[in-house]
Amino acid sequence: MRDFLIFCSGADKNILEQCPTPEMAKYEGIGGTVFFTGLFAMLSGGYALYFVFHSGEYAFLPAILLGMIWGLFIFNLDRYIVSSMVKQGNFWSYFNLAIPRLALAILLAIVISTPLELKLFETEINAELILKGQILIISQEEIIRKKYKAQEDAITRRFQPAINAITVKIDNLTKESNELESKLSKEKDRLHKLRQDVTYEMEGKSNTKKKGCGSVCKYKQSLVEKAEKEVNRLEQKIKALEQAIASLRKNKEESEKSFNSKIKKLHSSEENEINDLKQKWKNMGKYDGLAARLEALGELTTKNDTLWFAYLFITLLFFTIETAPIFVKLISSKGPYDFILEAKNQRAIDGPGSDPVPDPPFIVHEKQKDNPIWRQRYEDTIRANRERKQAGGN
Repeated sequence: MRDFLIFCSGADKNILEQCPTPEMAKYEGIGGTVFFTGLFAMLSGGYALYFVFHSGEYAFLPAILLGMIWGLFIFNLDRYIVSSMVKQGNFWSYFNLAIPRLALAILLAIVISTPLELKLFETEINAELILKGQILIISQEEIIRKKYKAQEDAITRRFQPAINAITVKIDNLTKESNELESKLSKEKDRLHKLRQDVTYEMEGKSNTKKKGCGSVCKYKQSLVEKAEKEVNRLEQKIKALEQAIASLRKNKEESEKSFNSKIKKLHSSEENEINDLKQKWKNMGKYDGLAARLEALGELTTKNDTLWFAYLFITLLFFTIETAPIFVKLISSKGPYDFILEAKNQRAIDGPGSDPVPDPPFIVHEKQKDNPIWRQRYEDTIRANRERKQAGGN
């Protein structure tokens, strides 16, 4: 286990074996952090990828495989970030060296934490997705209904004025016909009375008391003829009006039939399109893709302060886990491992025949490993060798 953790930390095992036990424990802790960061990345990546392939029967297989690849990638990247941080110079030069690594660690913390947050808030996200799916269906239904309502209004504007005009004509002609019917009824009553008067004149029952058709009788016969002509005229006019009304009513019925047929066909198309929409949603299954879940999580954290704080602290937790090895190396003093590694690197740079670089003070004498005089002498020697090497190259 110790060898594995040292491997995870990216440290040189041979160098650590020359160091005191606390130094080895420090790198074991760094290695454990790197390992668990990769493990978290594998879990979160696999969970996120499951929603990419979740429609298949064996969706978990590619999710597991790609999740493992993603976890190994993050593990290797973290291991490189930690192992590449070698203490050289003062704190600020080392801090400047650590800035791009910190930025990358922050990005990785967000990438790793987000899928796990999707899992932690799964219940709330599922409820939000159901609501969003219903709202989306209603919204799309409303769009469809508005589209068909506009078409219905266009058809109504095309047919309704003509139908209304025909209705007005029918009403006017019906009113005129009713007036003529009333006038005809009165005229028939008058004609009936005139005929009775002529009959009375011929039978001698009138005021003249003379039988036969005299001048008065002939006069009344002329009135009867005029009345008959008026009755015939009114009847002909009423008949013409009734024919006109019947023709208009037929035209109106045909227009209304055509109008109602188009509206019915339009409503049928509308219902079919809405049913197709619902069937499409039903065939699609749940509205729970990765993008939809990320959107739902964003909306939940915006609406709910409790969820927002939980989301923030989880992100900060992974930020702490991801950056912990970097901060440990950043704030810790230059340890035995750093001295030996620097000496080893210096020997490799100087090459054979150069002045030997002295061993670090803790190797010369374990008890004096924290002695500032030894430490200063060691650093001065390395600096002098480097300067001589540079001067020789020039």
